[in-house]
Amino acid sequence: MPLLEEALAAVAPGDSGVRVRLLARLAGAFRDPAFRDRAAALSHEAVAVARRQGDPAALAYALDGRHVVIWGPDAREERAAIVAELAELVDEAGDEERAFQGHFWRLEAALELGELTEVRAELGAAKRIAERLKQPAQLWYVAVTEALLALLVGSFGEAEGLIERALGLGQRAQSWEALAYYRMQMYALRSAQGRLEELEATIARSLEEYPGYPIFRCVLAALYGELGRELECASAFETLAADDFAALPRDEEWLYGMTLLAPVCASLGDERRAELLYGLLAPYGDRNALSVPDVAAGSVARSLGVLAAATGRPEEAARHYEDALAMNERIGALPWLARTRHDYGRMLQAHDADRAGALLRDAVDLYRTLGMTSWALRAGQGA
Repeated sequence: MPLLEEALAAVAPGDSGVRVRLLARLAGAFRDPAFRDRAAALSHEAVAVARRQGDPAALAYALDGRHVVIWGPDAREERAAIVAELAELVDEAGDEERAFQGHFWRLEAALELGELTEVRAELGAAKRIAERLKQPAQLWYVAVTEALLALLVGSFGEAEGLIERALGLGQRAQSWEALAYYRMQMYALRSAQGRLEELEATIARSLEEYPGYPIFRCVLAALYGELGRELECASAFETLAADDFAALPRDEEWLYGMTLLAPVCASLGDERRAELLYGLLAPYGDRNALSVPDVAAGSVARSLGVLAAATGRPEEAARHYEDALAMNERIGALPWLARTRHDYGRMLQAHDADRAGALLRDAVDLYRTLGMTSWALRAGQGA
């Protein structure tokens, strides 16, 4: 960031492709929520300069940078408009890097809505460009996304190989970020395998090593929750919940982070925060919980079910669980389908023992099929 600031001060004022690229790149560097307004202003200026200049390559770069700044659960209309304009510009500009990004943004939007056929088509197109470019950054993003999809559908053996491959490619592209993605994906994998003890020290260390990634604080709280470490879990959760979760920026990791906190909050019996989390997540019940390009956690509706149940609203929770069952089954998110059956069955034990038993038995069967043995044992205790 200091180098970008220095370069902007050195470049001549006025409209130039260099200025556009510096503005767009600097805007994308501001991850701290305190600087969100400045990032937005810089990205707006980059787009405005590029439009005045009339250079399609510069405009494609500026729009790509603008998408990075607004990347998150909101601004869907603007993100869609940027992606549509990028598709028109990249052919004229002859910029395959921006063409790759256009496919990636479309992939992300489709994944958010659980449109897996479109996701795989966009990933295939992006992969063909990456193989032509032969650049580590694009090859890395493809590998990370392939690992995400393997984790999402429960192909854990394949996922482990893809995660390691992605780390190798990422270390040639942007090593510090590649390691962060690696740890996030290994958390998802080891959670499914019931092997989180292996990662506790690594995730705890990540809080200091990646202060700009508050998602690791959510991961640590969830890890403690899954390991039954109530005191550590409560402490980690309290740090995040202070000021009504204001410490979590509404960026591309926010939705995934909030879904990690939902079961933590429920297990701690914090009804006030459960109501607050429910209100924050409610507008996104039709989404797939993502932290692109590294992890996805199936339907957000499952988290809404967990939170509604925790606040004494079983009928409302049941509606959310039914929505989550439908979405997770439609997209083939089998680990999250099993988790939804598990959560739903546990809730119904006090209201409908027959349905609860059927859901828990189905959860156990699916867990076993996926090799999620520790989860099968947990669900089996209530079946």
